[in-house]
Amino acid sequence: MLATLLLALAQTTPHAHEFPAILWRSADEPSELQRSFGAVCISRTDAIEGLRAAGVDFLVFNAPGRDDLHLERDQPAWEARRKRWLAERDPTLCRREPCLADPTTLERLRTRLAESLAARDGAFGLGYSLGDEVGLTPGGVPEEVCTCEHCEREWSLAHAAETAPIPLRLADIRTDAVLRSVFDGHLAPMGRWLERREFHQQQLVFLLEDLARQVHARSRPAGLLGISGQSAFGGVAVEKVLPFLDFLECYRVGNARELALTLRRPEQRLYLTIFAKEGLHVATHAVWEHWMQGGDGVFVWSEADLAQRPDVAKALLSTLATIRALPRFKPQPTGIAILHSGRSIAAGWLRDALPDGSTWPQRFQSWQEEHGSVETARRAWLDFARAAGAMPGALPIETLTPEHAARFPLVIATELCVVDPADLARLRAFRAAGGRICVDGTFGWIRSTGEALEESARAALAESGTLVEPPEGLRTRDLGQRVTEEQRAWFTRNGASLAPVETAPSESACEWTWTWSNAGERTLVAALPRKGDGVERRLGLRPVEGHSIHWLHPKDGTGWSVTIPAGSAAVFELREAR
Repeated sequence: MLATLLLALAQTTPHAHEFPAILWRSADEPSELQRSFGAVCISRTDAIEGLRAAGVDFLVFNAPGRDDLHLERDQPAWEARRKRWLAERDPTLCRREPCLADPTTLERLRTRLAESLAARDGAFGLGYSLGDEVGLTPGGVPEEVCTCEHCEREWSLAHAAETAPIPLRLADIRTDAVLRSVFDGHLAPMGRWLERREFHQQQLVFLLEDLARQVHARSRPAGLLGISGQSAFGGVAVEKVLPFLDFLECYRVGNARELALTLRRPEQRLYLTIFAKEGLHVATHAVWEHWMQGGDGVFVWSEADLAQRPDVAKALLSTLATIRALPRFKPQPTGIAILHSGRSIAAGWLRDALPDGSTWPQRFQSWQEEHGSVETARRAWLDFARAAGAMPGALPIETLTPEHAARFPLVIATELCVVDPADLARLRAFRAAGGRICVDGTFGWIRSTGEALEESARAALAESGTLVEPPEGLRTRDLGQRVTEEQRAWFTRNGASLAPVETAPSESACEWTWTWSNAGERTLVAALPRKGDGVERRLGLRPVEGHSIHWLHPKDGTGWSVTIPAGSAAVFELREAR
């Protein structure tokens, strides 16, 4: 019975290639679930004859192999080395195994990638993933790696032209010492510490770019999975890898997805992983949310979990069929952007870690994401903007130009700990082009060289005009608490466009996420309850003068109101009356 139902749903789904659902498979032979979802992840040299015969597409994951780029925290060798280092703080233990700067590591990755590219007679499906949750350390764990001879040589070459001060060795730039210095009020050592963080990030980026070139030389799509964005000690800088990738799968962590949605080219695909174990309505809610943000498809974890939850499988396939039948919808972040700075993330981590003392290696990235000053401020702004009806984006400060003022009239400099003179010049040029800047929290604690800057930075920026003050209640607002009319007015007053419709409070008792896309005389709009809690919702809209509404999903809307099934979204056209 289930197999018949799944196949029926799959067969009534048009344009599956436009929003693919890629299943993490459990069985090598095509199953009914694999046929129904239409695409699966396969390993480097897996055969595809059975998949092709069954009409199932594929994506090759970990095409250069897994272990070199994805380190596991539960590996005995890693745990033993870290335990010794925590006890002894011996810099000779600060080695990544394998080192990303070691030529043999790159050669091994290239060889394995070549094997993947040569397999299956050149058939490549949806593309090749260069890795999953890749990084310098396992999960971004704070570690002083890598100070091996290869890294020291690369560091020395990078500073060969410097005359003063004499560059330190990587092994001499220790977080313990920098924390003590900053705690005592001496900020200068942070300059080299921040440079070291950037040096290791660039090692990873250069290696990934080399592998992407190898894939592109065969005219194949290359991408990355499991990206959470750059952290102080690990992660992947979305803004640095996106230019040479064809697809990216970002977790809903930090601002990784906002950066990808803001910076990507139209042809680049952005995926999201859906977890079946989270439950029926959470899973379908996540699919809708990704589609309405402009996403291009999903990974589904996993075939084994779905086999235990046929209700989730049925609901996901039904949701995918509905989405694929809707008109093309490609909303883009616009109106407001949160400024991003990898250096500020690292500096914010160190500032937060000052009370930790020698226990700083236990400040894992998962904790930092929940409690860090930079991270919580960023999350508050993104949540607040969405609750107000905006489509917020993210912009690296080093890419900010006067031209951005047309797309993002308002930018938010929240907890921007590291500000250089070049950054101030960019902000002033943005202001001169008509953009507005809201400074929230720390601004310019230091320059990237470690010099103190805060008071002079604010003053220098204020000289070019009045800075926008943050809205009242930003940090104290609870999720689910309604945004006030005055708070909404703050966004529109400062140039941030909001959804072209408003809810009628008497009919809509929850908060909504809104996205929209203009197409001539009509605007396609999507609304989704902020929580996927399995509750049926009523959406009532205030009529828009001079416009009519046409409900696309659900189709049984009456006038300006509709009842939305649990875990689903409302999609409609707003049309100008003739």
